[in-house]
Amino acid sequence: ARDPAGRRAVTRVAEELERVVREERTRLVATLVRLLGDWDRAEELVHDAIVTALETWPRNGVPDNPGAWLATTARRRATTVRKANARKAARAARRPAPRRRKWTWPC
Repeated sequence: ARDPAGRRAVTRVAEELERVVREERTRLVATLVRLLGDWDRAEELVHDAIVTALETWPRNGVPDNPGAWLATTARRRATTVRKANARKAARAARRPAPRRRKWTWPC
């Protein structure tokens, strides 16, 4: 059976990523929890960074410091999320409050 060089390269990248995730995952999540204060969101952002690595590393090669690459990718995404949430909150604050109805009791 033929095993194209591309498939071997992807396998090597996946194996390296698996190793890095095993070693760095706890540290990555902890860093993001401190940054965001949200455990679930931190987990999601680490997962997003892993997916990005799976898409990027086969094309560009494994970076010299893959743990730092994952941390930077996840932190940048966290910053983007925080800014988006801040914009959303600012828009909500500018929205006028709903008018309250006056209740009158039937006499």
